[in-house]
Amino acid sequence: MAVYEWPANGGKAFWPRALVWGMKATTRAMGSPLSGSVQTLGMPGNRWRWTMTIDEQSYPERRALDGWLAALSGQEHRASLFDVVQPRPRGTCNLSGVTLAATAAQFATSLPLAGCGAGRTLLAGDCVAVTLAGGSVQLLKVVADATADGAGAMTVQVRNRLRAAAAGGSAVTVDRPRGLFILAEPDVRVPYGANARCPSFTIDWVEVPE
Repeated sequence: MAVYEWPANGGKAFWPRALVWGMKATTRAMGSPLSGSVQTLGMPGNRWRWTMTIDEQSYPERRALDGWLAALSGQEHRASLFDVVQPRPRGTCNLSGVTLAATAAQFATSLPLAGCGAGRTLLAGDCVAVTLAGGSVQLLKVVADATADGAGAMTVQVRNRLRAAAAGGSAVTVDRPRGLFILAEPDVRVPYGANARCPSFTIDWVEVPE
């Protein structure tokens, strides 16, 4: 199994028109047949699902993308992807030097951060990637605005839950945070068109743990 990085500077061949976020959730719902009341239970194991919309392209652009997709050999290999629509946060957090200020337990949804910059922010919808115990990396989404104190420390609420504990001092990526994905289906059909133009199409991805 190999990992192929989505090129950060690959030009229009790797510049999707849109990215749709989704969550493959592991929640459970139980309904009472008598009262109609519903109880829900959240469980670990949620994964991100993405749909990329690739715009109309020239033949050379489409060939470059086609070759990159072919290297994945269906679902055999992994794709290292970042949010191509918003690669950097809306907030003003430092883009480098951010770490965990203390250990974050497995299944945590709250991260204590250091090195964010005094008074700087992470806003709901921003993404970060955290290095977990063992060296794997998990892509997370901030779900509530947070502001750092004068020492550059802040606590952020995130989804999904941490798959494993992360030690204090572990790296937190804010600039183009990446996660590992596989193709949602083993076959991807890459369209080509007449007059040296190729029509728009979509690529579906599902996150996989390292």
